[in-house]
Amino acid sequence: MHLLLGRCYDCLNDVDKAYAEWRKIKSQARKGYALDEYSKRQAKNLLEQRGQTEFDKTFMQGFALYETKRFNESFEKLNEAETLIQTDNDRPLLFYLRGACFQKLKQFDQAKAAFSQVLLCEKKITKVALFIIPFAYCCLGEIEMENATKLTDRQAQQKGYEDANKLFKKALNYKNYDFESWVSARIKRAQERAAATTSTSTSTTSTTSTTARK
Repeated sequence: MHLLLGRCYDCLNDVDKAYAEWRKIKSQARKGYALDEYSKRQAKNLLEQRGQTEFDKTFMQGFALYETKRFNESFEKLNEAETLIQTDNDRPLLFYLRGACFQKLKQFDQAKAAFSQVLLCEKKITKVALFIIPFAYCCLGEIEMENATKLTDRQAQQKGYEDANKLFKKALNYKNYDFESWVSARIKRAQERAAATTSTSTSTTSTTSTTARK
């Protein structure tokens, strides 16, 4: 809460209140809680660089629009933020959020293109933003998994599941980054949904076949 509240004050140019909120995080962050530890590192960085960059401010507006499911408006803010990119971390963060918007809109080709851009930035990204790489692999796996569940050809469907699990494996190979448990949980949910869909499909096919024989 203090991280976002500080960002809001900073956007309003009330830097004293922004810094006060960010300073609170150091003593209040709980060890072992992913969001708390991330907020602590982010607050430290923001205090050291004396506030947000113009990219940060615009990107966070795009993120807020994403969170409220206003994806087309989020795209507009991200387009604006793209002209303000300053650091090696800015570009992958922007492409990740753009991909996430496309994924929510079920525009999977555009989502895959955006997440692929994230992966191209891996060698330049710093540790504070490293989490974005396994998240991108996870999203690509979710897309492959969802596409596979829609296939009626069993062989093609199995190939889709295998491709998805390869991407999930790449995501799981990363260790000691922010929100690691969140990625694992998302992968588990995607695999469970696929298993449930496959089971339902198999049951329906079996029932249809039995009825036909009668």
